[in-house]
Amino acid sequence: MLKRFLSKTKHFIKVLLFFGKVKVISYDDFKYHLSRKQYHSTDLLEAVIDGTKLLVQEPLSNKDADSILVILLQVYVSRLHSGLRVLDFGGGAGRHYFEVRQMIHFECSKWIVIETPAMVEKCKRSFNDQNCIEWLNSFSEIECPPDIIYSNAAIQYSGSALRVFEDMLKIGAPIICLERLFTNQFEHNYVLQTSKVNANGPRLNGIKGDISYPFEVLTRVEVNSIAARYFYNVLWLNEHPDVFPNPRIHIQSDACLLTKK
Repeated sequence: MLKRFLSKTKHFIKVLLFFGKVKVISYDDFKYHLSRKQYHSTDLLEAVIDGTKLLVQEPLSNKDADSILVILLQVYVSRLHSGLRVLDFGGGAGRHYFEVRQMIHFECSKWIVIETPAMVEKCKRSFNDQNCIEWLNSFSEIECPPDIIYSNAAIQYSGSALRVFEDMLKIGAPIICLERLFTNQFEHNYVLQTSKVNANGPRLNGIKGDISYPFEVLTRVEVNSIAARYFYNVLWLNEHPDVFPNPRIHIQSDACLLTKK
């Protein structure tokens, strides 16, 4: 009994430190907080880019070789005869690309990151020596279909999660991998999250203060229904059963693997 209590307490503290606090808000409040664009602040964008540069120069010691993305790439690369094209929605300054490149060897013809206009502009200036990776503002700018679409904790922060998800399916990639997709079993919710700035990217330890931004909590039913319309099979993998400690709403973090039928 005591062991289980201590385990839950440890989990609560860990979640609180990393994800911060959340509260359920109305749709109008959701739109209001979106309009504030606090997550797009110049200081935060520059900090994310600086942190990613450090990641390139000094690799992280706690690399996760068992991540879904790494395993997926290893399997997929073994079947390819040419370079791999990856589309990374909400991939910031390219963190996922630089981390994966340290873990496995693969020939990548292009790693495309879809980001905000401000992030795209800064990344193009900051990483102009990188040939394989590029940053674009929207799906409409993609010239060749990707082999894999990847997104980690990004769709729900986009401001229109279901529309973004549907636009992603329209691209028609053979495989779509979504990690840290926040879901609720019964209803679509709008939530305001407040967390430490340094929990929002690689190596942001020197950045102090809090930051607040809204996100959407989807249901598996919504995701399954939209995926079926575009002829995708869906495999759900539960990552964290209770990612946000809030008595008003149960939010879990899911991984979702979609394959074209």
